Amino acid sequence: MLRFVFRHSALRRKYCQLRPKHSSFGKVNSAFGLCSGSRGLLTPFPQYLSTQVQVQVQVGGQRFSSTLTNTDSKIREAIFQIQLAAKAKQHAKVLRMVDELLDSELADSLQAKHFVFISRHLGLCHQGQRAITLHDQMLMFGITPNVRTFSAVFGACAATAQHLARNSHTATTGELELLQTAVDDLYAEMTDSYEIVPDVAVHNVRMKISSTFNDARRILESDIIECKMRPNAATISTLIAKAIPQHQFAQIVDTYDGIVQRYPEVEDVELRAQLLPAQLRLVENREDFVTMVDDVLNDAALVSVSAAGEPGARKKRLPDPFRVYTMILNLCASRGMWKIATNTVEVATQRDHMLGVRHYIRAFKACTKAGAGRAAIKMYNTRVPKKLQYVSHLLLDLLIRCLM
Repeated sequence: MLRFVFRHSALRRKYCQLRPKHSSFGKVNSAFGLCSGSRGLLTPFPQYLSTQVQVQVQVGGQRFSSTLTNTDSKIREAIFQIQLAAKAKQHAKVLRMVDELLDSELADSLQAKHFVFISRHLGLCHQGQRAITLHDQMLMFGITPNVRTFSAVFGACAATAQHLARNSHTATTGELELLQTAVDDLYAEMTDSYEIVPDVAVHNVRMKISSTFNDARRILESDIIECKMRPNAATISTLIAKAIPQHQFAQIVDTYDGIVQRYPEVEDVELRAQLLPAQLRLVENREDFVTMVDDVLNDAALVSVSAAGEPGARKKRLPDPFRVYTMILNLCASRGMWKIATNTVEVATQRDHMLGVRHYIRAFKACTKAGAGRAAIKMYNTRVPKKLQYVSHLLLDLLIRCLM
């Protein structure tokens, strides 16, 4: 009969507390590096940052000592814990975990791919400056950066820049300008010092961090198109997202038409739906705009059916019809276009696309702003599923406002 005796009594007590009542020889706590086990048996984060675990195995009257090393699994477990904290929005805990990992015995075994994962998790916490610092620490460990490591850092900076742009109180602190300067220096290091040719994904991130629409368009024209690269849907989406808040309606429509004529494979129904607010400001006849929306809705209703059977559909990003419905209903709610909102709900229902509560809320807000109480009552009785009527009080409140 085998019996494990841990050399450190503290570890043994911890193991005895966490061990299941009916544990077998194969189910040993993975936190001690013996073998893989359930994630529910993990010890606190710093516990498994040691690269070695000493155990003693006693068989009959003989005792054998062994040292187990499982560095790769411990690094994966540490990054997994960082990921959990990042998704839980525990930003301070993520920073502490990263510092503890870099100060532990596992730091010498880190590879470039591990820094890519950590940089992405820092981006979830809007810690772009910390991601740049992590890049410098990676260089201190003797790891040569590549396009993936730079892309991960740029992505973290882009998420941080979008977070800073949404918060008006950060405008006076200059954090966004400092981040943009740091990104420019990092891009110069990438292209000049390491002579790494950036891909379209890197330029897309630079467009997100740029402050104006003209800066983003300059990156598209000089760094992507002139360098014989092909823009993708994310490139055009970023450009539209920069143009509309800055009221560059005519410029973005002309730029979009030129790109689609040159690269017709880039266009999809999501981009057309995203461009609708700009087209609304430029169209003279409201009927023409209704025709544009109807074309987008028809393509969105058919995209999930036709795209699945196309050859090579997995390689290309498939448009999401629900994102199209969301963008159209957002526009209707802000402008009070209740007819387009009710038509959007009608098309989605006919195609058996089950809308969520937020879609119906936006449709009711459009009816409320336009004072279309009868249309709201009809939509509530005929289109809203019964289970949503029972669980959502917001829909009923909006319906009451329509009637007031």
